[in-house]
Amino acid sequence: MRASQTDCADAPPLSLLTFVVGRGDSAAFSQRLAQAAAEEIVTFAADEQAAAVVPLDQRYVFRVVDPAGAAAKISPRRSKIVAISSVVGIVTLAAALLLAQVAARARER
Repeated sequence: MRASQTDCADAPPLSLLTFVVGRGDSAAFSQRLAQAAAEEIVTFAADEQAAAVVPLDQRYVFRVVDPAGAAAKISPRRSKIVAISSVVGIVTLAAALLLAQVAARARER
């Protein structure tokens, strides 16, 4: 589930809502990760309060309000990053070699 800036801004400032975000290599994995993380927060809170022997009427109750929605792409794929980095590296190397040749010819004169 992707929480954008506008999603977070829509929650009232004093709200106890928590947005859970899952990031992964695939949309399905990201969605499962977000759902599992949200459910684990609920389980963790209940287990910790039970272990601390907090009376039932004084416990916080955590719930998943909305299940994790469809994933959205938020960053470029690794292959695109590698391709762009390679092009930038080649251009930088070419510029450095060109500058070295210009500097060498300037010294010869």
